[in-house]
Amino acid sequence: MEVIHPLTQQVTMVRHGSMNLPKNTALQTIDDCDKRINENPQDWQAYYSRARSKQILNDFKASIVDTDVLIENGQLLKLAYWIHGESQVNLMEFENAIESYKEAIKYYDSPYTIARINFFIGMCYVQINREDDACVFFKKMGHYRFNDSFKAAAKYCQ
Repeated sequence: MEVIHPLTQQVTMVRHGSMNLPKNTALQTIDDCDKRINENPQDWQAYYSRARSKQILNDFKASIVDTDVLIENGQLLKLAYWIHGESQVNLMEFENAIESYKEAIKYYDSPYTIARINFFIGMCYVQINREDDACVFFKKMGHYRFNDSFKAAAKYCQ
């Protein structure tokens, strides 16, 4: 299957076996989560699962609604801000995505993950024609900037 990344516009081949797909379909997962949330409005994992399932169905606005609940309640913040950013990118709300990713980065300590988020922030800046700001975040990636996964960063900032 070919997948196009909304920020880099690069096509990637993905094998079905390597995808981390839920055992249930996205619609079944949403129905299950709806029931769980009706029974327990503080089932934060259900909000997270429902937000991810809505992303799979390209219902990015609804995904943001669920992540807003998590953020407002201070729950699963690193995941909520990440999903928030992804959904905003898919809606081409790049400035909002930048803010979400800036919040997400506060909750990660893995250097690679931090570099990856900085890459996403930089690519959002590229999308809104602010390449100087993008370069700031590409430089924050350190040596990861030269990793093949992030070669788009090298194009904008040496």
